[in-house]
Amino acid sequence: MSVTAHKCGKRVQGRDPKQTSDAVGAAASQIGPEALSLAAMLNKQLGIPLGKTTTVLQQAFGLSLTPGGLSQALTRMAAQCEPTYQNLITQVRSAVSVTMDESGWRVGGRLWWLWAAVSDDTTHLRHSSRPRL
Repeated sequence: MSVTAHKCGKRVQGRDPKQTSDAVGAAASQIGPEALSLAAMLNKQLGIPLGKTTTVLQQAFGLSLTPGGLSQALTRMAAQCEPTYQNLITQVRSAVSVTMDESGWRVGGRLWWLWAAVSDDTTHLRHSSRPRL
């Protein structure tokens, strides 16, 4: 992406539909959706810390990313998923029949909980390190 200034002084910046940001300069580094999905799986599903996740991305794919930058990217991704998440909750709540399950297990000596709500066509999972009252 390049930014140019015309004789009139107006700044012009190209944009590709696949870009996730209009940032320029040092802030212009981006991680693509497939790499971000892999990072999310490594960190959230497999529990690999952000620092080690960035090391995997660097060593396996040559992607340079800081743990803080990855954290911010994952936060943006979560915000984009929020409407879909809320829609799933609405679907389960409006279902004629819902089967519930609550399971607990220990992670590092701490009790974690997983709640599952399953309808005919939707499953909603929620987990927490403390019981929800």
